Amino acid sequence: MIYWKNIGFICIFVLAGYFTPNAQDSLALGEWETHLPYTTGKYVTQSEEKVFYSTGWSIVSIDKKDFSIEKIDKTNGLSSTGITKIVFDQKRKQLIVIYEDSGIDLLSDQKTIYVPDIKNNRNISGDKQIYNVFLGADDIAYLSCGFGLTTFDLKDNKFNFTCFTGLTVNQTFANESLIIISTEDGLYAFDRKSLQNPADFSQWIHLGQANNLPAIYSSLDVAGSFGNIYMVTERELWKSDQSLQFARIFSSGEDSDYAFISPSSKGLMLGVRHGWGNSRIYFFDANDQHTESNWRCSNKITSAVIDQYGVLWNADETGDIRYLTTQDGDCSVININSPWSASVSDISALDGQLFIAGGGVDGSYVPLYKKDGFFIWNGESWKNYNRFLLQEFETRNVQDLFRILPHPEGKKVFIGSYTNGLIILDNTTGGMEYYNKTNSTLAGKPGDDGNDRISGLALDDEDNLWISNFGAHKPISVFTREGSWKALEVQSSLDLRDVIIDQNNVKWFIIDRDGDGVLLYDDHNTPLDESDDQQRILSKSNTNLQSNKVNALKMDLDGNVWVGTEDGPVVFECGSDVFREECKGSRRKTVLEGIPAYVLDDVSITAIEVDGANRKWFGCFNGVFVQSPTGEDQLPDNHIIDLAFDGANGRMYIATAKGVVSIRTLTTTGENKHSEDIFAYPNPVGPEYEGPIAIKGFARDSNIKITDINGRLVYETKALGGQAIWNGRDYNGRKAASGVYLVFASGTETLEKPDAIVTKILFINGQ
Repeated sequence: MIYWKNIGFICIFVLAGYFTPNAQDSLALGEWETHLPYTTGKYVTQSEEKVFYSTGWSIVSIDKKDFSIEKIDKTNGLSSTGITKIVFDQKRKQLIVIYEDSGIDLLSDQKTIYVPDIKNNRNISGDKQIYNVFLGADDIAYLSCGFGLTTFDLKDNKFNFTCFTGLTVNQTFANESLIIISTEDGLYAFDRKSLQNPADFSQWIHLGQANNLPAIYSSLDVAGSFGNIYMVTERELWKSDQSLQFARIFSSGEDSDYAFISPSSKGLMLGVRHGWGNSRIYFFDANDQHTESNWRCSNKITSAVIDQYGVLWNADETGDIRYLTTQDGDCSVININSPWSASVSDISALDGQLFIAGGGVDGSYVPLYKKDGFFIWNGESWKNYNRFLLQEFETRNVQDLFRILPHPEGKKVFIGSYTNGLIILDNTTGGMEYYNKTNSTLAGKPGDDGNDRISGLALDDEDNLWISNFGAHKPISVFTREGSWKALEVQSSLDLRDVIIDQNNVKWFIIDRDGDGVLLYDDHNTPLDESDDQQRILSKSNTNLQSNKVNALKMDLDGNVWVGTEDGPVVFECGSDVFREECKGSRRKTVLEGIPAYVLDDVSITAIEVDGANRKWFGCFNGVFVQSPTGEDQLPDNHIIDLAFDGANGRMYIATAKGVVSIRTLTTTGENKHSEDIFAYPNPVGPEYEGPIAIKGFARDSNIKITDINGRLVYETKALGGQAIWNGRDYNGRKAASGVYLVFASGTETLEKPDAIVTKILFINGQ
């Protein structure tokens, strides 16, 4: 999360929630929202009332009676992301959530208890991951880990014994007589009646030939059912009574892979994968006879539960939440509208819409060949585009959609693939155009001619699309509004990354090679004529850049260009003089604990965005920093990939390595004059409301005065971009009395009438 600190007028108010007029964004000021995928239920568990699915990033609970859905994520209960297992503790009515970093959540309706002991234990070397959880009748959670077995007392919320095995423990089963662990070296058993110290692994007995098991075998899982003990190897199911004399009772065949075993009301469930799209659950009774579930209800099954109504809920690695009302019945699907995946390489926001590219590259800008596609949110629902959903993407082998750029009018969306060139989506009809080396100037990189790598997209004022064609012999391509293509040579490295265009129509390209910095390219508004073109390279040798490794570029509302390097930001305020040697950029200073220091000095900047008040948002490897318009104050918080601000609703979207979140900021984009529809919300202000009142639609940075009906000045402020905030109190801190309040504003169109009334606010508070 981001930790906000008040600096000057930069602050975040968290509201309890309100209704807004004119179909405005329902997200309250300062409130967070996640935009995570809910298309896949990887793990499943259940309480008496609900079924819980983990997507890996968040949790979905489904009411068993009315099938209503609740989403649980880091903004409303979870302590982290990267969920590996979930288990419901029926006795204490709490959900146990296991994270990939070995953190543990105990989640109930009342609170979340976070248990970081294993994660933070420096005495544990090697693999700390928790692979499974077995809940014993003795109120102990047996945690099967990479280092061995550890136990957690659910009554007292504290750890008991730990047994370091030197082996990865896959699963544990325990009853009053035995503790059995499943490892890569087979089963090990501890006799609780005759031995006293389960923490001493030398007291454990390996179960092998003396127990009718192979001399050498790997145990993948162990479970109990019907008073028996069941063990799974790669393709075989074994059974024993309490004597620990095993017999093989089932073989799934050479074309199969084990998924899980679990007791249920219909017998022991064994999940097996028989190739793609052919997973099955076998139900074994006490006599070792088995039946099968409908194989059409899972592709790559991971776990399952049967509820008290006989519904079989399947967890699967690929798409949708699936269930069967009868064992051999038709498969039912619950579709939860969301982005396809948490993979994100680029985001853009426009007029209440969010655009996400789900491709990617590695740290050396080598293709990852990701097939997730791209996702568009219209403010209410998601539309996903990838080869799993579109036959044409499959036919064209579309992958690594790396950049995404909506046209300002919203009718088109430009998507740059790092392997397949350019795609243009008609956002109205859904039709698509495809451009690559066969029908454009796009080209492959020498030695990799098969991939047409697009690494940057930008539109100029004439609707010409400028493209970074990474590694091509001519790495800049321009696609004009009239449909002509032109490839341009550069004086820098051919490995150009992202691109922006400043207010003087100069193109700023990030150069990938560590040693070059930024390429400036000015075509003098003649994109098809190279004769008058001008280039300049900005680097640490000729500017105030502290590093030639540049990760981000952004032009602010004053036309200044901010360059984010691995050693902090530099701002270029040269206007049309960026090609002059005197244009070197500058570094902002702030005062920290009384000591002047450069802003974000030695911090690797990964993304830059500007909100409606011209505040700079810097994404880094350790969170987000927000700065004032001049860049002299900062607010700190985890790895940020990209930032995008939607000036229409004031949302700042933050793309992280594990998905996208957004926060409703105090700002919106202000134009040169007031909107014809300035309004305040909430309005009227009820007696129970204690939060701030937002007034939207001003000219940028307008001066705002609020008076009572008699003209007495109550409050004065300045708009943050196009939006002003009033706390509903006067200068003495007293809550405004019931009545009508007038809002006056000055702006560029009201200079001759600086006290023009723009809207009214009604207070109803009982005073």
